[in-house]
Amino acid sequence: TVRSTCLADADANASGVAGGVLGVGVTFADALVSPTVQTYLAGADIETTSGSVIIQSLCNRNADGSSVEQNAYAHGTVSAGGLAGGVGAVVDATAGGTVTTSVDLASSIAAGSNVTVSSLAGRTAVAAAGGTVGGVLGVGTTFADASTVGGAATSMAGTVVAGGAILSPDLEASAR
Repeated sequence: TVRSTCLADADANASGVAGGVLGVGVTFADALVSPTVQTYLAGADIETTSGSVIIQSLCNRNADGSSVEQNAYAHGTVSAGGLAGGVGAVVDATAGGTVTTSVDLASSIAAGSNVTVSSLAGRTAVAAAGGTVGGVLGVGTTFADASTVGGAATSMAGTVVAGGAILSPDLEASAR
């Protein structure tokens, strides 16, 4: 098994309180996860007479493809009070990155059973914003944005022999 892995997590929390005759409060929170995971075989000769060969890139995924609880999480709250008050919160969470697995033309893989080449990425983004205003006159606005971006790619150009037969390997690219 040749495997590159990453566990990427980002948390951003912001809170604010304002008070007085005129209370104004603003908070900003920004969480960004954007790793690059690459597994390349260049001119490699891998041979095993029994068992499988796995070449894999993982980000926030276990080897079996199940999800790992890592994410981009941003949370912002703000409160203000007084005769008049205003609040605002801007919160952004972005989970991204690129996962790539590649085997070049000069590589050769021979296995007794399966050959698997895969790239698996898990992305979760959560953004939450809230605000409270107390007084005779209160104005408030909050913005929360959560997005996932990025990709996964898998390529195989080399020679594969599995169970004595020359074949195309199982290729998988998955970004969630």
